[in-house]
Amino acid sequence: MKYRKERLYLKTLLPPYKRELLSFDIWNEREKRLVELVFLEKRSIDNIVFNKLMPYERTSLFEIKKNVFLKLKKWLKTTSKTEYKLLYKNLIY
Repeated sequence: MKYRKERLYLKTLLPPYKRELLSFDIWNEREKRLVELVFLEKRSIDNIVFNKLMPYERTSLFEIKKNVFLKLKKWLKTTSKTEYKLLYKNLIY
């Protein structure tokens, strides 16, 4: 499964760290909104589409989610924030 480690990282990260992660310039606004809905509010993509929380189709939301994981992976490799790197190494590896 692609981006399994990043998905697990976002699921196990504590909410204060998730909110701080959203404050960084990693993602654009729609990606931030999707992370907020999926990983902070614990909503599924189908729930987001059904309740019209974001004005996108299901397939485009999955593509946005894939971009979220890709950008997170790149950011974790290059960041100077040691606490996020350590959390990633301790949680995933």
